[in-house]
Amino acid sequence: MTSSISPAMAGLSAHSIQNLAAVDDASMGDTTNLTPDALMSYCRSRIEALDSNMWSAIHTQKQSIAASEALSGLMAKLGDIAKDGVHGDNRGSVKAAIQAARDKLPAGVDPSAANALDAIGKACDGDLDGDHMKQSVIEPLNAAKQDLSNGAELNMINVQSLMSQRQTAIQLTTNLVQSLSDQINKITANVGH
Repeated sequence: MTSSISPAMAGLSAHSIQNLAAVDDASMGDTTNLTPDALMSYCRSRIEALDSNMWSAIHTQKQSIAASEALSGLMAKLGDIAKDGVHGDNRGSVKAAIQAARDKLPAGVDPSAANALDAIGKACDGDLDGDHMKQSVIEPLNAAKQDLSNGAELNMINVQSLMSQRQTAIQLTTNLVQSLSDQINKITANVGH
């Protein structure tokens, strides 16, 4: 069985938007404002809002991954140097590695990563032996990476929640369209009787 929706229900009309605007907490008891067009407009706006929030959260997740990769790359480069520490011979390569990691951080990423790289850069201005290198460079780098990881986990929970809300909104819209279609079919079937 094929169901169809009238063009008035498929598109958004000025009337349906006015009806949607008229629906507020005070008028929820009065269902005269809940026309099919207003309900469809509401469902559409809800799904669009969820889509926008979901894409924003996914973008934040991508930024966290890029920042974590930049810090991991820096840790790999500093792994060999950590034994010897920072001194005049390798200071330039250490500072260049820190700057390269800083440049790879996406704009808008959690500032703790950039702040950690700035502090590490300042710590490397002087000579550092292996123990001080671990304390002043490696440990703060690990802490920044852990902060990014924790933030990414929380953000992933947010993405999953938004996806669930979107699925619920789509199911609501699908049920609404099916109900309206059933009503139209019943009315059409009763016209000839």
